[in-house]
Amino acid sequence: MIGLESSVSASDPVVHPSPLPWSHSRWVDALDHASIRRGYEVYKQVCSACHSMKNVAYRNLIGVSHTEAQAKAEAEEIQVFFIYF
Repeated sequence: MIGLESSVSASDPVVHPSPLPWSHSRWVDALDHASIRRGYEVYKQVCSACHSMKNVAYRNLIGVSHTEAQAKAEAEEIQVFFIYF
């Protein structure tokens, strides 16, 4: 049986790492615009045949991979079907 040599309690002093001045704040900021755009184009040409992005709004692409005009142009290209019950 493996055990701790000494007891551990929540009141023991904990040393946290100091914050570092990273050049990005989110995972998307760590990628460059061109690589994100290429990834979207690959998805659109290859992956979208089997995998849907129906839960992703085109407004979420603005500022990440598209400008507002480009996102509007992408949205105009699709055909949306509504099923009424």
